[in-house]
Amino acid sequence: QALDSIFNPRRAPAQRSMGLLQRSFLDLVETSQTDLELALVIDGTDSMADDIEGVRGALRNMIADLRKYKGDHVRCALVIYRDSGSASGEVSVPLREFTNDVDLLEGAISEVVPESGSPYFLELADLGVQNALNELPWSEDEETSRWLVLFGDAPPYDPDFNEAETGARRR
Repeated sequence: QALDSIFNPRRAPAQRSMGLLQRSFLDLVETSQTDLELALVIDGTDSMADDIEGVRGALRNMIADLRKYKGDHVRCALVIYRDSGSASGEVSVPLREFTNDVDLLEGAISEVVPESGSPYFLELADLGVQNALNELPWSEDEETSRWLVLFGDAPPYDPDFNEAETGARRR
């Protein structure tokens, strides 16, 4: 439900804490540069299956709400992170270029299949963020705001975690 209204005060829930969070997002949108690049970094492990569906369901409204402030100057890219040993790899980038084509973005998210986050509760959130920051073609234009939104349900491994037999480690 929070995603349905994250950038829209009219659809915000009545709870006071959500309203405060909502207001800070709206302040950022209103005061940001003309263009907005938004990297969606999503945990693709099994425990996120319902949440990934939530992102899929809220995506069009989220982009439409941002466009009320920025017009067609909203571009998105998509990074999926999982865990060591996942069949699809630790990080995949279904949408490597920033695009304002919502259909293309929806198509990329619809292809995300949750995979096991075993053997640990901790995940490679840090690797997903690092990949988004360093591998996506972010604009260097001063008129572009650059946002990264992380959707996840578990923290990264501890800084000194390193397990040779499974390859699980902090990056």
